[in-house]
Amino acid sequence: MQLSANNTINKQSGGVSLATALILLLCTSLVVIYAAKQAVLEQAITGNQYRYFSAFAQAEAGLNQALAAYKNNSNDTPCELNNKASWSNQPFCAQISQQTVNGQAIAKINAKASSDDKTANIDLHQSIGFSPWLVNSQPAAALIVAGSVNAETALQIAVNPNGGGIGVPVSIWSRDAINFNSSSNRCQAVDLDNLNCSNPLTSDLDLVQNVGANFPDLFAYLFGYASNQANWLKEKAKLISPDQCQTLNQAAGLYWVEGNGSCVIDQAGQSDQLDTNTFDPQLVVLVLNNVPLQLKADSQIVGYVLMFGDQSPQQISVENNASILGGLFSNQDLSIHQGNSLKLVWSDYSAILDHPNSPTNGAIGLLAGGWRDF
Repeated sequence: MQLSANNTINKQSGGVSLATALILLLCTSLVVIYAAKQAVLEQAITGNQYRYFSAFAQAEAGLNQALAAYKNNSNDTPCELNNKASWSNQPFCAQISQQTVNGQAIAKINAKASSDDKTANIDLHQSIGFSPWLVNSQPAAALIVAGSVNAETALQIAVNPNGGGIGVPVSIWSRDAINFNSSSNRCQAVDLDNLNCSNPLTSDLDLVQNVGANFPDLFAYLFGYASNQANWLKEKAKLISPDQCQTLNQAAGLYWVEGNGSCVIDQAGQSDQLDTNTFDPQLVVLVLNNVPLQLKADSQIVGYVLMFGDQSPQQISVENNASILGGLFSNQDLSIHQGNSLKLVWSDYSAILDHPNSPTNGAIGLLAGGWRDF
């Protein structure tokens, strides 16, 4: 009886061990199967992500290529977004459409792309806008100074015929007093071009001076940024040092000049004549941050110059017969000395600065909320 009981116990114990082993094997198998499925799933997810990012990168390349083409005013080979056969063996296609919203030129870029294995597709959209460098592309006068003007050099100024309102001409607009050489003259641009500028610049004619506290923030007046927000404009400009000023003869666009030394100009921008009605000039907008300006003999600037910073007075030295075709501005007292003549020709460049197909004379930027991936 004792032996029989032990055999029964041993059989029951063996059965429990076998059942436990089978359960453990089943659990292990389930874990292995689950892990295998997870590995396959993760591999599939990784593959999908790779294909998505591959297509996304190609679509972004299409957006960037289209944006570069728009900035350079060039036309790439057209492609049809929904016809991959027309994509010229590229993995993407991008097209630009233009429209005007509230007076601002808007361009919309649509780019489509596929992954390398053609199994993933992306559709990206980006809106971009054009805005001119200057808010007031028709400044009120050829010489505007947020301080006093002391001009030892004889000035020859082509007036803005409507600077103070329709039919109200303005030669110089300043916050404080204007002191100028008695040989200074004012006239219309055509007379200056014909060397017939002989109307004396008198203290009671065409001069708006001693405006005082009512004078605007000149930086904001020109660019739309307050003077304490100048870095916003600086970020958009081409940054150069003063010794690079003599390389601007073929230049166009916005330049921020900063550093030690004087900005010496032979030629900045391009123009064949003074009459802005008969030529399409290549314009520069120069912002000199506490940098003196030196105009060499027979030098010419086509565009606008802002003497900006905390140094007062801002300094301009003239050799002989220098010209600024556009406007000269200073946010501090301004001193113009040396030389026998400085021509300041008020010019209306609004048609050029406001034109969306002249990106070298304006800013092209991505519009907030203008990007989507569907």
